[in-house]
Amino acid sequence: MRKSRLSAEQISTALRQVESGAPVAEVTRKLGVSEKTYYLWKKQYAQPKLQKSRCFASATDATSIFLSDLLSPADERRSHRNA
Repeated sequence: MRKSRLSAEQISTALRQVESGAPVAEVTRKLGVSEKTYYLWKKQYAQPKLQKSRCFASATDATSIFLSDLLSPADERRSHRNA
């Protein structure tokens, strides 16, 4: 993959400008890139946020299962372990 002529800081600044309400066309024109490039950046740089939220959701699910096992009556826990 070819190295971008813009730094990661410039790219993140552009993404934040659009998030705050600036038109995509205006931001990309100022940077001298296409709108397609902007959406590729958005996909590439926004992906880690999704992964973190998925990780958090799975950790939350695991915690709730663990807590439900702890809070269930002792007889149910014994039968659950033997199954």
